[in-house]
Amino acid sequence: MLKLLYLYKERHPIELRDFIRAKLKLEFLNLEEASYSDSKQNLIEKFQSADAVLMAPGRFLEDDVHKAGEKIRLIQLWSSGYDKINLNACHKFKQRVANNGGANAQSVAEHTFLLMLSAGRRLSEMHNRVINGNWTGNGHGLNLQSLFGKQLGLIGMGNIGSKVAEIATAFKMRVQYFDPFIKVERNKNVTKVNLQELVQNSDFISLHTHAVKNSQQILGQAEFDIMKPGVNIINTSRAELIDYVALQKSLKSGKVRYYASDVFLNEPTTGHEQEFIFNNTTFTPHIAGSNIETYEIALENCITNIRNAFENRAIQWEVSKF
Repeated sequence: MLKLLYLYKERHPIELRDFIRAKLKLEFLNLEEASYSDSKQNLIEKFQSADAVLMAPGRFLEDDVHKAGEKIRLIQLWSSGYDKINLNACHKFKQRVANNGGANAQSVAEHTFLLMLSAGRRLSEMHNRVINGNWTGNGHGLNLQSLFGKQLGLIGMGNIGSKVAEIATAFKMRVQYFDPFIKVERNKNVTKVNLQELVQNSDFISLHTHAVKNSQQILGQAEFDIMKPGVNIINTSRAELIDYVALQKSLKSGKVRYYASDVFLNEPTTGHEQEFIFNNTTFTPHIAGSNIETYEIALENCITNIRNAFENRAIQWEVSKF
């Protein structure tokens, strides 16, 4: 009988853990649970007896813990990101890893436009003006922007980037993208460009790529220097993709008109992050891929993949193969 280990973060609300637990219990009679905050010895013992692990979310575990999982046929990730797990240990101890195949792509794409519209209309500022009764000096739209006709630059054209491009065409935006891994055009309404051209020409830049070695700080000082004055930057991917010192300088100078983000270098945030001092920003607490419809799809994908691994059928969306 397959023994599944469900790994969770304490900061996940009890309601979400109960939702996941209830779904898993319907499929797996032998279900174990552990928190990432448990002692190393407890995690080692859990890994020793597990046939598969559901990481919800995927987080770093020490080599000793992975080494204990000699029986593990699959480490299944709840979401698409795998940059925060100990992938080196998974390779070392021959543990197959799969992400979730873009189950959250539609949700993240929709959230990207929530933030993009927020940037164009300076939603945070307007909200605060209303609740503070401070309508004087709001510019009456002179400092607001429409998405219509604007140049959107997408960094990453995978599952999420492609959906963002589709939505953008409905807003009559002009779309270009940079993605060295895409060899075939996916959408006739978008144009592939190099990173420099994208950065120079875009009114809105939206990030949709994994934070791996080659993409760390893909928007660094050199890129900020050549950006169009008044550019808007949207980040629903990973905070590590941006040089935060360069970002803050550009927000202060006005080179970056607006920054809207769902991701942060430290999560959860402390409330004292430097980017919070600017009023040309909107932030959400890493919830772009979070809604009940996405959870249903994600769990179904996870369960199917774990079953396939146990029954020697093909595993989808592997990020660590042997």
